[in-house]
Amino acid sequence: MGKIAVVDSGSTKSNWVVFDDKTEERFNSQGMNPRVRSLSELQNIGEDAIPGDIANKITEIYFYGTACSAKENIEKVKKALQSVFQNAGKVVVDHDLMGAARATCGSERGITVILGTGSNSCSFDGNQIADNVKSLGYYMGDEGSATHIAKLLIQGYFYREMPADEKRAFETFTDVQNLIERVYASSKPNFELAKLAQFVAQQNGSEYVQSIVRKSFEEFVSRQLVHYSNFSSSVRSIGSVAYYNRTILSEVLNKYGFQLDKAVQKPIDELVKYHRNEANQ
Repeated sequence: MGKIAVVDSGSTKSNWVVFDDKTEERFNSQGMNPRVRSLSELQNIGEDAIPGDIANKITEIYFYGTACSAKENIEKVKKALQSVFQNAGKVVVDHDLMGAARATCGSERGITVILGTGSNSCSFDGNQIADNVKSLGYYMGDEGSATHIAKLLIQGYFYREMPADEKRAFETFTDVQNLIERVYASSKPNFELAKLAQFVAQQNGSEYVQSIVRKSFEEFVSRQLVHYSNFSSSVRSIGSVAYYNRTILSEVLNKYGFQLDKAVQKPIDELVKYHRNEANQ
């Protein structure tokens, strides 16, 4: 077996595992979202991710990434990877939803949700994605995600809805005087917004902050997941936002007739198992 690379890439970071029969090595890099990264940026991230002596031994790459459902985005990432890993005869680029579904459902039917920097969802028949309510991204959607929760926090602060204690804590957490300008001036505003979601972790005992998270999850479930209700009631989640707020997510899901059967922070380990099994067949 030559070296195989499995990549789980979100908007803010990517997890890489390179393995063969005897070894397994892990690396991290910036996110490789082709919607917000240029081809040269994707190439540079790939070059920086893996040391050259290891990169030259990679013969297969399986990349699961945000925004990799559109053909042009798939080709963009594939071109970047092929230019960096020139000994890889097989480069497969797939949607992060497929990676999430394989990591959480295996060969079972179920509903998979991604709640991280952005959000997405699908129903999975055990082999393929059966249905997908389109994710509208951080400008028009991403309910339940870090960016959406951050927007609600910003609104709560500037619309004077945030209680005094949380308001003081928020002012300590970030420079609120330049917050709006900083977000709008950023070339990657979703990254800037996602940073603010860390405030939720600092204030996890706050009823107000919990209500913000709950509101975001409610919008996600009521506007997206309800359309899969006739397919399955079993929901499996991927992503840090879902993982660290899984109690609230479970409560919201129960309200709409679903149950949270699995919450995984990162799908990479399950994806490595999947591709190890495929390679050994």
